[in-house]
This record gives sequence, C-alpha cells and structure tokens, in this order.
Amino acid sequence: MVILTDLLTTLSGLTIFPPRSKERRFLNYVYHEINRDVAAAQVICQRGIAAVGQIASGAPRLAPLLLLINHDTFQGVKKMLFRQLFDRETSTYTYLIADTKAKEAVLVDPVLEQVERDLRLLRELGLTLQFCLETHIHADHITGTDKLRELIGCQGIVPENAQAACADHFIRDGEVLKVGEIEIEAIATLGHTDSHMSYLVNGDRVLTGDSLFIRGCGRTDFQGGDPGTMYDHVTQKLFSLPEETFVYPGHDYKGQTVSTIGEEKRFNPRFAGKDRASFIKLMDNLNLPNPKKISEAVPANERCGRVLTKAYIKSG
Repeated sequence: MVILTDLLTTLSGLTIFPPRSKERRFLNYVYHEINRDVAAAQVICQRGIAAVGQIASGAPRLAPLLLLINHDTFQGVKKMLFRQLFDRETSTYTYLIADTKAKEAVLVDPVLEQVERDLRLLRELGLTLQFCLETHIHADHITGTDKLRELIGCQGIVPENAQAACADHFIRDGEVLKVGEIEIEAIATLGHTDSHMSYLVNGDRVLTGDSLFIRGCGRTDFQGGDPGTMYDHVTQKLFSLPEETFVYPGHDYKGQTVSTIGEEKRFNPRFAGKDRASFIKLMDNLNLPNPKKISEAVPANERCGRVLTKAYIKSG
C-alpha cells in the first residue's frame, strides 16, 4: 500500500527529470490531480488495481496514478511509512520510520515530553518500535529513549564515540541499520558535536540532525564541536549525495519541513559561495547564547534520557 502523504512529498520534491520534460509534466499532472480529489487518490493508493472501478466511475483523471505507484521510483514509498513529528517548545523534529509490511519501526531523535504522542501513534498504526536512534547527544532537549525503552523494550542506539554508556549499540560510520526491509545508513557528520551522525534512509532522503538545516546549520561552539570539521563533512559527505535527495533536518525555527541536497548546495547561506576559511570565521563569530536547558539535557542524554530529578520536566 502506498501512503498518500509520502507519495505527495516525493512528487513535490522529485527533481530527477528536467522541468520541461514529458516525465516532469506527467508527474506534475498527477500531483495536481491528487490534490483535486484526495479522497479518490487515497482509495487508489490503498487498493491499487482493485480501485479501477472507482477510477472509471468517479475519478478518471486519476487513472495515471495506477501507473505511477507501480513505477520503480516509488517502490520504496509502498513499503515505508515516514512521518515527521514536531516538538513545538524546542523546534525539534522526530522521525517515525516503519516498514508497513513487517510492522517494524524506528524513532529518530525522540523527545521525552512527546513520548505519549509517539506511543499513541505506534499503537494506532499497529507498529512495533525496534529502535530509538539518536543523531547526537542533544543539548536543547532530553531524549525519550530511556522512557520508551523502559515501557516497550526497544533498543537505544547512539553514534560511535558518544559519551553514553547506557546505549544498547553504538552505530558506526557506514553501518546500515535494517528496519524490516528499510535500510538506514549512518553517515558521520561531525562538527556540531564530536559524535554526530546523519542517516540516509532507503537511499532517497537524509536525516541531517544538527549538521545541516534548511538554509542553515547547527552551532559548533560546544560539546567538542568544530566548524572546520562541519564544513568538511557537510560539503564532502552530504553534498556528494544526489541532488534530488530529500533533506530532513533535526530542527527548524521558521516552519520549513523539507529541502533537497541540490537546494542546500545552491541556497544555504552558511555554505553557498563559502570556502572553508570563511565558514570557520562565520561560525566562530555567531556568539549565540547557550540552549536554556543545556545543563539538564546533556547529562540526562548521556544516560539515554534518564532523568534523576523532576526539575527538568517542571521547568519545561
């Protein structure tokens, strides 16, 4: 079954075909027709060829959608559920990724205060949470990993070299984590901290944590951060991915949700037109205040989110 929201996201960002090509015009046509009749499109995504009667009687203009959802480009959409979840207080994105056939799931960067939301969604969708996967040791929020591990027995995974002895596994650069048939490849993107990973999901989208934001990047002035290392890893590792690769950041403060590698290479003011030296100078002179919960968040996250007192929750 194709998840309609994931299909729309894929269509809206797909850039593998030139703008005026017949393939691009076809994709644009399908995208607009879906939005004209979302209900009919949802039936087609759910029932596939069995929905042909619905197409003939109610939405003939959506017939091309049947061809599209069987195209190789969208095979990953069929078996993968991908949800971007948001914590308003810290502007943190959590990502739920699941194999819809195996019913296995991973949460990337869960937030302690959102554990009930995440558990409810897992129950509603009939998913089993296998892993909580961290991009890094966070300074602005406490991870929900410890609470989720306590409640449902999932594993907590952190990047190699992270100061978190509580972790069940330390994921290495280039290692592939499998969730059902979904493949999540770890890409070391140090610089924001000294143990940071981005995650390439099924080869077409990358979760960049705090290494690369939409038109920005994370700070580099604490937790072993280094601007030169960030510049090297973003430009050499992330910017070497195909330009149509979707970029899903760890935070956004302006309501943006997704970009592409090609967009960030061209339009990200932290990197576009900057050499290594100018990037270092820029980052060294940001003079940002510390995250307001850094003194509670970092020690707790080094314990996988275990809170020793309730002061943090009360302060939130």
